[in-house]
Amino acid sequence: MSVQEVTPFSGGDGTNDENGHDFLRSYEQAMAKESDEHKLVHFRNYLRPQSIADNWYEDINKGVQTSWKELRKAFSERWLSEETSPASILEKTKAVEYEREILESRDQVDSGDVGK
Repeated sequence: MSVQEVTPFSGGDGTNDENGHDFLRSYEQAMAKESDEHKLVHFRNYLRPQSIADNWYEDINKGVQTSWKELRKAFSERWLSEETSPASILEKTKAVEYEREILESRDQVDSGDVGK
């Protein structure tokens, strides 16, 4: 049986099409036979250096870095929440674009440029 390959996670810096759900699932599958201590010790090796995720890891409470359960929970809260899911981000982007279009249309009406 081959070892599950885990692509390093950057945390959404725009360099690839990653998502936290896929990363965490791949990491846990690759580490399935390992202890929680092993998962904890090696987790940072799977964060892309100098990335958003790597900086997040540096900034989290050191107590979180001593428990796989707490680290997994912190990662989930940061990258698996509804607000940071790819669908949610896309929905918010579309809402902002729609609002921009409405405001531009209103500006055209206010300036009398409609239909010209």
